[in-house]
Amino acid sequence: QPACQSRKQCSRDGGLPRLPRCSHARTQVIFSDEGRRGLAGSHRAHFVMQLSRATRPSPARGLFALLLMLSALMPLLLAQAAVSNIPVICYHQMNNGASFEAVTTAQFTEQMDYLVAQGYESISPAQYVSWMQGDSTGLPSKPILITFDDNILNAAAATSVLKARSLNAVMYVVSGFADNPQGWNMGWTKLESMMKNGWYMQLHAGPLGHAEMADSLIPGCEYFYGCRQVGESMATYQARIESDFDTGLARMVSNGLLTSAVTTLALPWDYWGQDDADPDVTAWLPGYMAAKFPVIFDQDWGYLPGFNRRYRFEIHNDTTQETFMASLVDSRFDAPAAGDVYTTPAATMMTTTTIAETKTTTTRTTTMTTTTTTTTTTTTTTTTTTTTTTTTT
Repeated sequence: QPACQSRKQCSRDGGLPRLPRCSHARTQVIFSDEGRRGLAGSHRAHFVMQLSRATRPSPARGLFALLLMLSALMPLLLAQAAVSNIPVICYHQMNNGASFEAVTTAQFTEQMDYLVAQGYESISPAQYVSWMQGDSTGLPSKPILITFDDNILNAAAATSVLKARSLNAVMYVVSGFADNPQGWNMGWTKLESMMKNGWYMQLHAGPLGHAEMADSLIPGCEYFYGCRQVGESMATYQARIESDFDTGLARMVSNGLLTSAVTTLALPWDYWGQDDADPDVTAWLPGYMAAKFPVIFDQDWGYLPGFNRRYRFEIHNDTTQETFMASLVDSRFDAPAAGDVYTTPAATMMTTTTIAETKTTTTRTTTMTTTTTTTTTTTTTTTTTTTTTTTTT
């Protein structure tokens, strides 16, 4: 208020300044944002608006000033309110002609160029979890989650393409693969270097969770998490699943890929027992996973809303650019309905973004309880005993 020469010229009403007699008063209103997380990247700006007032400001001028202020803020407000869906896309391999899951560098580059041209910006798993739970704070206006599964070594070819476009991706890690690198998959050291180059790390499976089983209770049901084995009681099955998840999480924390044993999950083969004739598995597994993981990603075959399950679009070498473009507007990427978010784990969702952060070492001991099941009829008595197993990480 440079034109006010004395305190008597300006007065206050309800704590707000009035300038009824300041002849050349000028008010400067500044809107600024210096943090990338605060606002969407496309809307980071520095707004300066000067509102000149005449000797006697009219109500119309005051309204005009308010409208100008709102017009400056509106893009920022819309950036938050408009996030009604977040596409999630899934890759596995790069430049492996022997696998239908692999895409070429040229194919991947074309897809990433399209995302950038359309204004998409990549986000972290933690941001996705917050959005799913109703908090869009800090999200860009067009967010996307880019994911890879299985820590396969050739996926590292995507890094340069992503970095050149200021994009980040998530690697869903199989801890059993990382424990035993074979030349085709990434061990812990390689995963650590990937994280330094902008990758996020999340859990895909524990030591055995990506394995197929030959001796299943239900013929044709060969997946580790969704199927029981012949002679396996429900209690032993549950202990096997819990041990594998807990061991996988502990290995990721102890190797510095997570700062907390809370992560999203990409379920191998998106199989949680949906085609299994075993009602005990289908009654227990979805609820158990939802209580443990804030988000569980499925693909086409296994996707079903509820129990924190969310859809991903899986991209293969036969995915055309037209199909890729159309996949981004799938309604299955819309914000979850009220009943779809099952529960929120007590621990805070945290992931490392740089290896320089403090590492937390977690030691977990899981004991599988011995279970004896005895069934007796008038003609046959069958006794099955499951051996006690102790797994320590």
